[in-house]
Formats: sequence, structure tokens, C-alpha cells
Amino acid sequence: MILASRQFFVCLSSLAAVFLLSAPLEDVLFRTAAEATQAPAAIMPLAIMPLGVVSLAAQELAPRAGDTGAFYEDLGGADDDVRETGEDLIAKRYFDWAQAAFRDGRFSQAEASLIRASDYAPVSSDLSYLLAVVKKELSRPLSEVLTALRLAIATKRWDLYSGRDARLLEAEILIQLCLYDEALEALSTLGEDEQDERGAELRIRALRYLPNEAAFNAAVAQAFDRYPYSPVFPRILFSRELRKTVPSDDRSRALVDLALKRLPALLKVEPSLIRFAAPFISDTAEARRLLSVWRSDQSAGQSGGFSERQKLMLEALPVSLETGLIDEETAINELFANNNLDSAVLFSVWELLRTDAARDMMSGRLLSFSGVITGDSNDDGVIDSRAEYNSGSLVSYSRDADQDGVNELSIVFEGGWPVSAEIADTGDGTASIVWGVYPALSEAVLGETRYFFRPMEFNYPAVSFETLGGTGGILLPEAGMPDGGFNRYLSLNYAYLIERPGRDFAGGVERIECKNGVVFSAKEYLDGRLAAETSYENGSPVLQRIDLDLDGRLETVRRFSRTAGAEINLIESDWDGDGFVEYRETQ
Repeated sequence: MILASRQFFVCLSSLAAVFLLSAPLEDVLFRTAAEATQAPAAIMPLAIMPLGVVSLAAQELAPRAGDTGAFYEDLGGADDDVRETGEDLIAKRYFDWAQAAFRDGRFSQAEASLIRASDYAPVSSDLSYLLAVVKKELSRPLSEVLTALRLAIATKRWDLYSGRDARLLEAEILIQLCLYDEALEALSTLGEDEQDERGAELRIRALRYLPNEAAFNAAVAQAFDRYPYSPVFPRILFSRELRKTVPSDDRSRALVDLALKRLPALLKVEPSLIRFAAPFISDTAEARRLLSVWRSDQSAGQSGGFSERQKLMLEALPVSLETGLIDEETAINELFANNNLDSAVLFSVWELLRTDAARDMMSGRLLSFSGVITGDSNDDGVIDSRAEYNSGSLVSYSRDADQDGVNELSIVFEGGWPVSAEIADTGDGTASIVWGVYPALSEAVLGETRYFFRPMEFNYPAVSFETLGGTGGILLPEAGMPDGGFNRYLSLNYAYLIERPGRDFAGGVERIECKNGVVFSAKEYLDGRLAAETSYENGSPVLQRIDLDLDGRLETVRRFSRTAGAEINLIESDWDGDGFVEYRETQ
């Protein structure tokens, strides 16, 4: 289609100039991403685009008044050249626009431009790769980022970027999605000349979460040899060792010893490495000294706001307390100087407190805490849960277990207990549920269907709770959704009443009564008036009375077969209400 439209594009560009000379290019090009996504019809192939909505490429490449010669000279100087190179040039223009916006921090405008350039993705991998980078910057769902990346890789037409760039970013996204084997497979496509420190880091990050200890140790040992001054690999090694629940083997201990031997040199490159290394230093006084040096440097020049430096300081509180660098009161005060806390740090500090006075102090701070407590269940640096508190009482909770940027569960609390939630990925779309008294549900909505449940009959504990801060502490939500998740079959099994759009009348509402998942009657209402009622036996319809002429009388009777499918086999209508059937149809 693109090749067929080349000559047409030149003509159309000239015509477009007449309509568009008065509109500044910047106003037309950089619209919001929301406009681009809300108006997909505007993103159409140039060859079928009406003159009133000529593509942005035509707007920019159309000759300006008094500049026709320069326009064609820029494209090669002749119609034949334009036909041969048009798509590449248009793709390049789109890319340049988007890249300029991206460099200026105008990410939404860059995304909008790249979405409009989708017709030219087959001639430029750079367009799709930059779209992936922009979507990642805008925290779009990672599935969208992967789609753009894989299109770029499949196209294999690179200019500024390369297939290696795309593969590395693909591996990074797959690791965030916890798809470690797939990430290793993506990295395996890189040639020997494409291997570098970032590729080695990604490979080790993927191996970190897999059970192959030997492969992880071999990759770390190789990275230690190739990049002896890099703090990246010791940091991953220390972090993995800290989370181990079984003793390390000889190879792992040897790698830790090597990292500790190099530590003085590595700390000059990355001073914050000490927060991971300190637990492995046998000389507690030396560990305390190194932490003190780093903390002093981190504390200098602090101002308001939650900076990356403050985040590092919070992460180091447990080890600072454990080594005796700070006392319990100092640790608690530093912890609650922020309103954005990490659950792992909170639990670690609590477990390290040794005096009743310190525990009472932290419990009191927790009960008055207003802010957010985040969770990172696999310690990969990606937040996968978020709980909001007001004066120690839960306000909301969300979880993104697969770390794809889309919450599988979002809960609203009142009085510290769940009252409603949104559940994604049910197999039937997003479910909205309401609890009567947690965990007993009172109703649920799936698509256009609403299910009602009897009090205390349908328990659905979407989260469980762990108390933080002793008996009188605050509640911290944890994953507790039952196996199999939430779906319409589960809802049907417990519902006593179901509401859905009417099947016989537009705008009608059908109310279905059921028990133990078996329907026994249904009524359809239109504008609050009964328009049809159906009787069931063993879950199948047998008789329906319906008001086809909407005069308030259920004048028509439909009888259903008892066979599978419950088809209508008889229709009778008494239109005037005299007791005689005026219309009868057998099917």
C-alpha cells in the first residue's frame, strides 16, 4: 500500500499546502497522546486519507510559499527520486520530530507523533524502538513496550539505533516481568561482538532468580574478570546472598570474599555499595566505620523532598542499626522522617529493636502514620504493591504482581477494612466487587452483568493482613487472592440475583433469580415496568410470557423445548385480551 501511494503522495502534498499553510506545524504535530489514542480513525494510510485530514508528513513536506524549489531539492530534486525515497524520508522526519520532543522531555508529544507514524514502521526500526523507549518513560503497560520493541527487531531497518539496543531493552523488560528464561533467550541472540557490561548485567540479573546456582556463579565470576572495577556485579551478588534461605556453597563464598577484597576500590566508584557489603564484613568496627563515612557524605546538603539519596539512606537503616552505628531511637526517627516507606525496611527495623521502649515508640509512630508503604516482593527494585494510610488506617491498596504496569488488584478501604475492589485479568474482563462485611461479598460486576450475594455466604479474601508493630500495630496487606482468581462462574455459583441488559427490549433490564448456580426465574423490565417473565426448570427455560406491544399486558406466550439449547417451539399471542389466541406459530 505504501509503495502504491508514493506518486499519489507528491500530488497530495501539493494540494495539502493550500489547506495547511496557515496552520503552524508545531500546533498540528505535537498534540497530546490522549488525542492520538482517542482518535484512531485519524491514523490512516495516506493513500485513503481525505484532503481535509492530510497526514502530518504531507503537512511538513508540502512546499511552503516561495520555497517550492528548496522543498524538492531537499527530497532529491526530482519526482523519480521522491518516488524512490519518499517513505524513508517521511519516516526520518517523523523520527526527528519525535526525538526532538523526547530530548526536550515532551514525552506525550513524542508518543503522539510516533503513533501517527505507525504506517511507516515497516521502513524504520528506529520509529518503533523510540516508541518503546517513550512508552517505557511514560510508564505505559509493558506489553505495549514489548510490542513496539519486537516490531522494531522484526523490521531490521536501523539507522541511529540497532538490533542490539532493542534486544537489551527487551531483556530488561522481560526481567521486570519476571520472565527470566525469555530474557536469557533474548540475550542469547546477541553475537560475541555485541556483548558488553550491560548485557552481562542483564544476564546475571535474570540468572539471579533462577535455581541454577552454578550458572549464576559462573556468570558473576566471568563479569568479575572482565569488569573488575564495576560495582554492579558485587551489588547483585551481595543482594542475592542476603536473601538466601540455605547456606552458600564454596563457589558463592569465594565470590563474596573476592568482592570484599576489592571493596575499597569499588567504594570509590559507588560508595552506596557499603549498604549491601556491610553484613558480610567480619570486622564489625570496620563495617561501622565505612557506613559512617558513607552516611556522613549522604547527609550533607540534604533538603526537602524524597530524593534518591534519602531512599538509599532508608534502605541502609537496618544495617546501620545492626552494626551499632545508630541507636534505636535514631533509627525510628530517621525512618518516620519520610512518608514513603518500604515494607522490607520496616519489618527489618522492627525485628532489630531490642528494648520495650523502642518497640512502643515505633508502634506509636506506625499508628499515627500517614503516607505510603510500598512492597518489592522479589527485591528487584520494582515496586509491586502500594498501601496508603491515613493516621495508621488503610485507605487503599494495589498490587501489580507481574510488574507489567497494570494493577491486578486495587482495593478501597473504609475504617481500615476493604469495602470495594477492582480485579483485572479475570478471564471475563475487569471485575468490580463490593464487600458487605469483609471478606463476605455483597455484589460484583463483570462487564454489563451484576451479581448479588446473600449476606455472609460468599467469602472472597482478596488480601490477608500481617500486623506490623506488635499487637496494637497497623495492618499491612499481603497477597491473599484465592487460587483461580475471580470469574463469572464463581459469581454465578453464589449469586441469588443477577442483573444484566435485557435480551428482548433495547434499554431493558433482566433480573434473574437463581440458587446454587441454577436459574429458576427471570423477569425483564423496561422503564420500571414488567415486560417479560420466564420460568425455568433445572436451569432451562420452559415458558415465557412477554409484552411485545408494550401495552402493559403479557399477551404473548413462548414455550421452549426440553432439549439442549432450549429453542422456542411454540408462540401464541392474545392481542386483544379476550382469551382467544389470534396468532400461533409452531417451530
